[in-house]
Amino acid sequence: MEQTLKDSQAPYYLIGLLILVCFFTLFRLSDFPLQDGVESRNGVNAVEMMQTGKAFVLQYGGEQDMWHAKPPLTIWLTTISFHLFGFHVFALRFVMALATILSFLFLFKIIRLYQAADFAFFTCLILLTVKGLVGRHIQDLGEYDAWLVCFMMMATYCYLQYHDFKKKNYLVWAVVCYGLAFFTKGVGVLAFVPGLLLYLLFRGTFRKELTKPAVWTTALTLLAFPILWMAGLGDQAFSVLLRNFNQEILTFTTQSTYHPFLFFDYLNLQFAWWNYTFFIAIPVGVWIIFSNKKELQTTQKGEKIPQLQTTSIRKRVFTIAELLNHPTLRPDVKLLLFSVCMWVSLAIVCTLSQNEQYLAFSLPFIAITIAAVFYYLNQQYDFAKWGFIGLLGLTTWLQLEDYIQPANHPPIIVNNADFIRNTPGFACDIDPPSQDIFLYLKLLSPEMALIDGESAFEDAVFCRVEHLDKYPSHRVVSEDGTYAILVKNMQ
Repeated sequence: MEQTLKDSQAPYYLIGLLILVCFFTLFRLSDFPLQDGVESRNGVNAVEMMQTGKAFVLQYGGEQDMWHAKPPLTIWLTTISFHLFGFHVFALRFVMALATILSFLFLFKIIRLYQAADFAFFTCLILLTVKGLVGRHIQDLGEYDAWLVCFMMMATYCYLQYHDFKKKNYLVWAVVCYGLAFFTKGVGVLAFVPGLLLYLLFRGTFRKELTKPAVWTTALTLLAFPILWMAGLGDQAFSVLLRNFNQEILTFTTQSTYHPFLFFDYLNLQFAWWNYTFFIAIPVGVWIIFSNKKELQTTQKGEKIPQLQTTSIRKRVFTIAELLNHPTLRPDVKLLLFSVCMWVSLAIVCTLSQNEQYLAFSLPFIAITIAAVFYYLNQQYDFAKWGFIGLLGLTTWLQLEDYIQPANHPPIIVNNADFIRNTPGFACDIDPPSQDIFLYLKLLSPEMALIDGESAFEDAVFCRVEHLDKYPSHRVVSEDGTYAILVKNMQ
């Protein structure tokens, strides 16, 4: 009766979750200044893509952008947002906010395949109170990881429907979602394969899956996505693909410094406070498994199945592997097993490659692991519930603190917005403006041109204050200590 009651309340949990996610992703979305990094770079790429009409070749400042050689899906979505909302910071960030909302929706759906709605809701709450998915690391920075995580959550949901619930049609949708994930980041999507293979090995279905013609047929369709990208790049295909491979794999593996605790450092930064419960959850989880081996198997109706028979006269203790391979493994244990496989494999892959970007996808499964341990402890000890509530309250407050911080946009942009809108271009010295300043200029005047070189003087100049002496024939209109706007003196 209790399980039925919880399931009947699933729509209310989902609605409540979506309201909270929308608040954390959309509140003050355009208030904070642009970041000098991927966010601004993507914004300039999108503006210039709209101007050139080139759908596959990314440009920055009128030249091909090889700073991050990645497939263009994220840029396409940003251009659509600019078309819908205009050239605003909100339009730039709404795309990433939408990806975050969809990620939480599909995480909820994944958990609901195996667990009650309240478990799914509180797991998602853990993620809402940390910075890994709704903080500036992904959403506000406009990084590719937002849509990568989103499509990977969709692909995971579809594949689990196919593998664990025998819904064959979902395999096709899983491949489509994996392909879209490739179109956001490129070859880096391979980082998620080991976790999936590890789950198949534990479930004892690895060999069976590899012998299915349908698996190979649908998997080969994944090649359509890189082929489409290469075809769109034309003559630049090989150099861009090589650059993408270097950025996602070789750049990190060939670094001179190596951080063996990269995974734990990442959790300390992006999963603050909850990371301590995660470190506790690991030994507690191992103890739970070994102390409840006989409880790991049930029938679909939740009834315990009899002890497995053996030809040996002597009674033996069955291994964890044998129990995990059994077809009637409890749904909640399947979910926990899959979660552990994902974050363990990503921790290993990202530490070996020294690339922490893909660890964002491990956070939902770490949250599932923590929630599972708390739920177990709550059944045994009353204090577990209050510990969870207290930690949830603390992390929520710390998260909200970031949302009430004052946000100051660059004075050189704010104080001269009208002037910039009416200026078709600026001369720029050999030290060009940072990426965020360049995007501010583009959003105010999409046709804005910056002409490099000291000899290419225009009526207006945009430069750093330390280079003011390069323009003796110009006078300062405005400066903020970092940048200055100058105009030519009238004779």
